[in-house]
Amino acid sequence: MGVRFLRLSTSISSLWVALGVALAGAPVTWQGQIDGVPAWVTVVPRGHEIPEAVRQNEPWWRWGNTRTDAYLFAFERPDEVRLILEFVLLEDGRPEARVYVNEGGRLPLEYTLEGEALRVFSHGGHPLLRVRPEEGAWLVDGRPNYDLNLWQDYDDCGGEQFPDGRLDWQMWVRSEGTGVPVWEVQRRMYDPFPNRSCRRLAATVRLPEAPPFKAAAPLMPSFPYLGIAQKPSDRFVENPHPIFFDLPDKTGQDPFAYRLRLYPFVGFQIGGVYTINSLRPAPHPDFESPFVFYSFDPRTRYAHMVIRSGGYREGDPFGPEPKSVQRNEIRYSWKLFDETRWRYGLQINGTHAFDQEVEIGRVGAGGVRVELISAEDFPRWINERAWEVVTFVEAVNGYPGSEGIYFYAPGYQSQARLWAWLSGATDYPPDALAYPYLQPDDRLVEVAGASLPPAFRGEYHAGTPRKPRLYLSPIDNRLHLRYAQGGVWNLGNGWVLRTLNLTGGPHIEGWTRERVPEQLGVSMPQAFTGTVQEALYALHGYLVYAGEDGFELRQADYALEAFTLTPPEDRTSWEAFRSRLAPYEAQARDPFDLRAWLEAFPGPAVRVAGARLSEVRATPEGFRFVLSLSSQPQLRGDLGLVPVLRGLEPGRYVLSYDARTGTWRRQVATEPRLEVTARIPEMVQYVPGRISLRVRNAGTVDWSGSAVLYVGGEGVPVGREVVVPGLTEVGWEVPWAPEAPGRYEVRLLMGTKVFSLGEVAVEAAARPQGWNALGLAGGGVLAGVLVILAVGLAVVVLRGIWEAA
Repeated sequence: MGVRFLRLSTSISSLWVALGVALAGAPVTWQGQIDGVPAWVTVVPRGHEIPEAVRQNEPWWRWGNTRTDAYLFAFERPDEVRLILEFVLLEDGRPEARVYVNEGGRLPLEYTLEGEALRVFSHGGHPLLRVRPEEGAWLVDGRPNYDLNLWQDYDDCGGEQFPDGRLDWQMWVRSEGTGVPVWEVQRRMYDPFPNRSCRRLAATVRLPEAPPFKAAAPLMPSFPYLGIAQKPSDRFVENPHPIFFDLPDKTGQDPFAYRLRLYPFVGFQIGGVYTINSLRPAPHPDFESPFVFYSFDPRTRYAHMVIRSGGYREGDPFGPEPKSVQRNEIRYSWKLFDETRWRYGLQINGTHAFDQEVEIGRVGAGGVRVELISAEDFPRWINERAWEVVTFVEAVNGYPGSEGIYFYAPGYQSQARLWAWLSGATDYPPDALAYPYLQPDDRLVEVAGASLPPAFRGEYHAGTPRKPRLYLSPIDNRLHLRYAQGGVWNLGNGWVLRTLNLTGGPHIEGWTRERVPEQLGVSMPQAFTGTVQEALYALHGYLVYAGEDGFELRQADYALEAFTLTPPEDRTSWEAFRSRLAPYEAQARDPFDLRAWLEAFPGPAVRVAGARLSEVRATPEGFRFVLSLSSQPQLRGDLGLVPVLRGLEPGRYVLSYDARTGTWRRQVATEPRLEVTARIPEMVQYVPGRISLRVRNAGTVDWSGSAVLYVGGEGVPVGREVVVPGLTEVGWEVPWAPEAPGRYEVRLLMGTKVFSLGEVAVEAAARPQGWNALGLAGGGVLAGVLVILAVGLAVVVLRGIWEAA
């Protein structure tokens, strides 16, 4: 009954106004619409009256003032006030604005209003937000005053916590004499849960190349920071109101309806801003620190490049496991020819720590000093360092949004697997590097960081740290990651174009268009190796095309790299990058017709019909492949192959090309025959060690499949799809850290065949400090993991020790 009475009191007051009974100093209600929603604004004058002439001739916001008066906003129903804006005059003559909402605005406020006496009961009468100018009034020379101090009595750390009279956040906004907000800093004042992952520091600063400042027209020009609408302004047109109250949209399904929101005064995810959003206080911010939006054209507010760091220092209590490792996860995206759509992206993971002192604002006047990298130096700082893991993504048709490309980013949403492997806590890198999920669309689903939507292509490098560098391949006229170990292009409908690095060098040398295998019982398939429809390889001056009806070898003059590019670092390098790639935009080759790629490379060729070509790989001398014949092959051309192929009976053959002598050799294909030996050292409990394996394939045909080393009952994955080439011996080392003393049988499972390798003896030892639940001393086996990296990564031929039989 009490709440009903409070609202009835307000209704009666509004009724008196509607009847024209306006006493001196009495509240007056305006009725109309705000952004298409029925609205009632009750103006509460204090110490003055609202003359009839003012009510008749002036807009409602001129009926009162923004020094001493109050404004009550009701929407859709006149007796349900959702927002109260109250002004009080401080002793020093400055005004203070107090903003009241009930549960963020979702519920009507409980209050009484008798004459000019306003009393709010919701949340104990505490305002959610207080705003004061640093000096003077809300306007200076007719322009908004952007030297402000704000206090927020609201914190959602640990659940919905509404105003209780204890201020949770303080915010400083400063213009530095420019007339526009130049920087702002927010600091947590009250931290009831210091061990929880909650925001504790936020900051934004305008960069020198930022486009001209433009803010949404205020609802109340005398208080130019407030907006009330069905949705905030398009930030790519103008800054949304920093204090914004959401109205229900026309669909009635808006989850933000009747909700007070705060937006940065400086700008939100537009070109020309440097931001911090941290779980830790200064001076060592983490999470999104920094998040930089670069502008290379002042005529637009769109960012042309964005770099987001998700770094955590060694020992950061809020970082994902393992916390003992210095880690940095950087998402680096840029546009090319369309300012609204991202084209390229890098996800970079490594252990470099930020080493610059960056000052946002003026320390002592609300500003903050942190250890990060400045906006100007950040791109160059990244490109000058070698990183353990780099993935490269091209959104072939572009990708909208404000934050860059999230897809195929192993540090995003799959970081636990990645960093457990990088730190040595696990032996197996994330499957998503070689086998990304194939999303049906480009929504940011749970596995987006490990997936590629249709028309997205990605490549990866992991292991030996390298600087991020790109190059253009004349074979497909597309950009690639130097030293990529492989990649996938999601062509849609279960088709992929896989890129292969056959020699371990800096370039892609193979392209295979495949239908991925059916994966029953999964909601989203992964790009596992499937049925090859057609393929193209570039090896030792030859282009080798393989299709369903035959194959072609062409001797051609080509290069694997037209030029190398460093990711853009500033406006000049971005423009040069764009100019360099512009001629190739219309020349990219069709991924559904690899045979047509040959037309760009004329030269002598031999065409073989009625034959299938498979298992193409590089050898120390040249390359080789398996030829399958069901009938007598039909030949056109020579290139030295005619004598090798003439008169062959149906069957399978291995053809090898020796680039040193320019000659071919033919062998009858024999099935893989594996011989496994191992060197098993004595080991000590809790101490990481290595078991050395050597596998020889005595057959001429390659063996491929999964490999798992079993020590006792514990399985240590070697690779989902490892390859042991025919007539070749490969070797690798598998790290293992025993948890208990004793003797354990050692077996290697290769596909479905088990090889018994002997026993390992483990000596008992005292449990060392720092031993983790994953069973490995933190980071102690990183070197061993990196040694076997090429094995663990799928679709990479094992290149331990090549020994021709």
